[in-house]
Amino acid sequence: MRPPSDGDFSTMVTGIRALARSSVPVNVTSSPVPPAVVIETAKYIERNIPNFEILTPEAIEIIAHGNDQTSQVVGRKAKALPLPEGASIGAILRRDELLFVTSDTVVETDDRVILFLLDKRRISEVERLFQVKSIFL
Repeated sequence: MRPPSDGDFSTMVTGIRALARSSVPVNVTSSPVPPAVVIETAKYIERNIPNFEILTPEAIEIIAHGNDQTSQVVGRKAKALPLPEGASIGAILRRDELLFVTSDTVVETDDRVILFLLDKRRISEVERLFQVKSIFL
């Protein structure tokens, strides 16, 4: 599967807004994120970010690996993560459950974290944050 382009993201944002406002099916299959996640995230965005179409952020999905000894994110509260400026967690897909982040949400191993970044040049910072550290005994 190819990575989404800016045009794909614009299409997804348009679809998200339409989906959140009606029950008419919207094609979200061009997104690398599972459609159920897009749908639930769309509803959340529509309720909480009324001017979302102005922001045009980059949406990425990253999987949390490791444990509280080897990861900067696993075992930590999602809202307390040192995300780069302009980055925010939209949702976490844990096994088959979609979680919207609250002040109590803790990132677990194998969580699929959906992030929005206002500046796609910050993706490498997010990748570094989610990297697992090597521990030598």
